[in-house]
Amino acid sequence: MLFRWAEIVSDEDVWTRYEDEVDVAIVGGGPAGLSAAIRLRQLANEAGLDTEEFRVCVIEKAANIGDHILSGACLQTTALDELIPGT
Repeated sequence: MLFRWAEIVSDEDVWTRYEDEVDVAIVGGGPAGLSAAIRLRQLANEAGLDTEEFRVCVIEKAANIGDHILSGACLQTTALDELIPGT
């Protein structure tokens, strides 16, 4: 193990594991991941499933949702506008 990580690795508060059970886990909080999660919840709601019967989780490694997509690229919002009308 590298010396620079020794203090962090030995600190149990830093490495506390979080465990949960979900039906769908989406990795990445960019436009595609969020769109997939939103649409899955919409379909589940239409099928009459509540949040305990069908759980969707979005996992993002950045501090904030979408932080890793800031590349200077332009985003066409048409698909998101259709997914969530009136926003």
